Amino acid sequence: MRLAFLDIESTGLYLDQGHQIWDLAVIIREPGLSDAEHQWFVAPDLSRADPMALRIGRYYERTAGLLPPKSRKQGPKWSDPAEAAARVARLLDGAMIIGAVPSFDVPFAREFLRGHGHCLTSHYHLQDVETLVLGWLHGQRFAGEPVKIPDWPLSSDVLSMCAGVRPEDFDRHTAIGDCRWVRAQFDAVTRTAPLTGAA
Repeated sequence: MRLAFLDIESTGLYLDQGHQIWDLAVIIREPGLSDAEHQWFVAPDLSRADPMALRIGRYYERTAGLLPPKSRKQGPKWSDPAEAAARVARLLDGAMIIGAVPSFDVPFAREFLRGHGHCLTSHYHLQDVETLVLGWLHGQRFAGEPVKIPDWPLSSDVLSMCAGVRPEDFDRHTAIGDCRWVRAQFDAVTRTAPLTGAA
């Protein structure tokens, strides 16, 4: 099955307040192929943006100097939104989406696709890497490993470190950086040796 490690950066947390995607990335994994990374920068309407969201994602720093999509000048460009939506829709078709709290990212991706005449047709069951890591930790402890289960409320950084993945090794709060971080955690808990001693 095609896996899609998905992440977005947005102008805020709430679709119903006019917040939008501006940075979208997906890493596609298919059996027998190398992982393929994709990233798009889509110029948003900032009139209703949350300033804190822009600061966290380093919006102005990271988009400085981006050229218009059709510019003939050499250099990084904003993505054409319609072309980006068409490509994203096809990449996610039938894929299992894996993310860090994908229930946040996916509605933004769905709205972005709809806004450009496309439909999100990924698998309906989203995979939250934080839940996967937590289940893996409980399985390790059940198997007799000296594992400490983090306290509630759960911290994504703490869970990542429990899986042996250091968050600081990734360019966090960028769509592609967070995709790589999620993938590393997924691989850490699905590619290890099988548990032993479980009843």
